[in-house]
Amino acid sequence: MLNINKILISRTDKLGDLVLTLPLAAFLKKNLPGINISYLVRDYALPIADSYNFIDNVYSFDQIDSEPQINKKIDSINSIAADTVIFAYPDYNVMRLFAKSKIPMRIATSHRYYSFRYANKLVNFSRKNSKLHEAQLNFFLLHPLQIDYIPSITELEQFYGKDKFILHDLPVFVPNDFIDPNNCPIILHPGSMGSAPNFSTDNFYLLAKKLLALGENVYITGSSEEGKYLLPIFKDLNVKTFFGSLDLYQLMSVIANAKAVIASSTGPLHIAASLCTNAIGLYVPMGTFAPHRWAPIGQNAKVLLPPFNKVICHNHCLNPENCYCINQIAVDEIIDMVKSF
Repeated sequence: MLNINKILISRTDKLGDLVLTLPLAAFLKKNLPGINISYLVRDYALPIADSYNFIDNVYSFDQIDSEPQINKKIDSINSIAADTVIFAYPDYNVMRLFAKSKIPMRIATSHRYYSFRYANKLVNFSRKNSKLHEAQLNFFLLHPLQIDYIPSITELEQFYGKDKFILHDLPVFVPNDFIDPNNCPIILHPGSMGSAPNFSTDNFYLLAKKLLALGENVYITGSSEEGKYLLPIFKDLNVKTFFGSLDLYQLMSVIANAKAVIASSTGPLHIAASLCTNAIGLYVPMGTFAPHRWAPIGQNAKVLLPPFNKVICHNHCLNPENCYCINQIAVDEIIDMVKSF
């Protein structure tokens, strides 16, 4: 192992991607005693990294980038005082700035043209064509640190769980449903922000209706923008909603106290799995959206797929928001899975 005291892991994209990068921090802390593991994230994702026990410091790229002058941005990066930065997400703007910094080792995949200019340690592997999970693929980036190890999915699960996070108390305005063990709500998260094929709102409506008929306590979550079109859809059902009313710290606490989270491949689904809340992910088996790459990881995480004979996608759904295949998952199959909890 090289003489390294502080490693900065840069993950400046989406919530679920960040959750799947957390095992890197836990693995490094476990195997390199005394090392400082820090993360660079966007502001909206900062609570996830800030809550994880194996991360020592969290830095906001938005704050760094808000400096009006390039030299001030570089000064902010240098003040992190990292020996190594790992670009788990090869963000062009982030890498361009870090190339001007004093951080001596900058690690990235070799499959981006700008990596050759802005990183000085390149790792040659392909995410697109790999059969490995995204959380496993991240470990290839440790090769320049003389670490050659790819954990199994079961091994990755040990790095997740409520005990691995420092969770905030539930906000005072959240109903007592979330502290009543006999009435813990099931959370449906119908939106995916276009990141993956999404179960239709009609199917989520039917799912909510059937869950209510079983006596389940149902909540719908989403952003304030999603609430504008989702509220009218669910208004005639006896469901409760959180649309833009929770910050990410609060959402994590709510999810940790839920009976289950049901969603397509979204950040809240991965958060639920990481907290060992029952997580049911709705996926298609084709292309880069398939669960072998993006399934939620956790001891209580499960995935449902459409029947193989009803899948017509060849490589991937051209329009994730209007995917035919994912809507061939039967609502009753989801209900049966909920009954097993």
